[in-house]
Amino acid sequence: MADTCAHCGAKLTQAGIFSAANKLLADGDVRLINFVRGEESSEFCNSCGDPLRQAVLDQLVAERDKLKKEIEERVSFFPVLTVDVLPRNNDYLALGLVTANVTVGTGMFNEWSQGFSDLFGAVNQNSGMAFKVNKGEAIARGILVHKALALGGNCIIGVDLDYGITTNNAATINMQGTAISVPDLKAILGGRAYEMATWISWAWQRGRQMNRWMQGKIQPGDQYATE
Repeated sequence: MADTCAHCGAKLTQAGIFSAANKLLADGDVRLINFVRGEESSEFCNSCGDPLRQAVLDQLVAERDKLKKEIEERVSFFPVLTVDVLPRNNDYLALGLVTANVTVGTGMFNEWSQGFSDLFGAVNQNSGMAFKVNKGEAIARGILVHKALALGGNCIIGVDLDYGITTNNAATINMQGTAISVPDLKAILGGRAYEMATWISWAWQRGRQMNRWMQGKIQPGDQYATE
């Protein structure tokens, strides 16, 4: 057995009283470093591999978080439809029910009059009942999209939206629909809407891949490349 690292030439050692061990990294860590950096090194030790592994993980986390933020910014482009039948009778595969239950704000009864004022721009649009309900709807929609993507869907149909009040006067928003997979999504969406919806599905899958890679689960056929 070699007593030095094949990658950097550092001596492999056991932990001492005043020194840390310098051992070879596990095979999974070696695969991850090679995969992301496009290298083919046979081994890394703690001395050279630990910084590389941390840099690779930081890179994946940064890219994943960037995708998450961009998905949140573009989630309104994901098709969430109240219709039960797609335009032009397009075929689709039903994947399952998706639901969202959101509670936002308090004192809703006291804000009814303010809500009417909101209609005429008399009050701050970033506060009050209308703002809270709109925020709740956006959160519920995001949850529905998240669940639909997890099922492999690229559209939600038959969406139903209900409102309620809790015992402490908070507003509740309940949204549900059916996640579906549409083979020809372009047939029912306009140009930019189609592009954004397609991007969201791609970004979701990319984010899930990154989570899997960070766990050391690199599958045959996986390729690491930026968009």
